[in-house]
Amino acid sequence: MLKGAQKQMIVVKTAENRFFEEAYFVVRPNAKTDGEDMVCEAYKIIDACTDKKRGKRDGGAKKYLFAFAVFCSGTAFGALLMGLIHALM
Repeated sequence: MLKGAQKQMIVVKTAENRFFEEAYFVVRPNAKTDGEDMVCEAYKIIDACTDKKRGKRDGGAKKYLFAFAVFCSGTAFGALLMGLIHALM
């Protein structure tokens, strides 16, 4: 903790967001704007972060489904190959 340091902070509380309950933003000392603009910018940052998370989750599910299908087809091919080898011996 710094003694004598003064920081301004914006706290954004939201109930609509499924990832965040609250977000804390530390304001730059040289920021020359009103509080409403800062709060709007904070909401933009939160929305951008949650959109990225949703995109990764959707792509991840497709990737795992494809990997599972490849695994099942490889297992079936291996079982067929072992059955043929066993039948020939």
